[in-house]
Amino acid sequence: LQPTELHPGGASARGSSERHDTDLLFTAPPILDREGQTWLATMRFDLSPMKRESIRLIIDLVLAVLIGSAAFSLVVFVLIRRMLLQPLHEVTHRVEAFAEGREPGPLPEFETREMATLMNALDRARRVKVGA
Repeated sequence: LQPTELHPGGASARGSSERHDTDLLFTAPPILDREGQTWLATMRFDLSPMKRESIRLIIDLVLAVLIGSAAFSLVVFVLIRRMLLQPLHEVTHRVEAFAEGREPGPLPEFETREMATLMNALDRARRVKVGA
């Protein structure tokens, strides 16, 4: 450019940029040196590595959510099975043995107070004689 000319984007002293897919072309505002000459700087940026990293980040986040939800579901399943289903299964076996007239054996230890209370109530009911 001649010293009297200005770039159309440089009239406001702001740079301009154009993007074509993953290529960014940035044109800086005109630079005036000490000798009065105007310089125009243009830079080209390749954005494809950032696009790949963005896609990789999205995939990593989705996988983290999927793995986390699967692990959470597994932990909830194990806790429900251990705290509720197995004790109910054990109490059912004790009640069936009591109904058949067999000795149900020693009382199992339960981690929840409710299951222990239920088992103790069943044991007391077993010891009470019918009609007494």
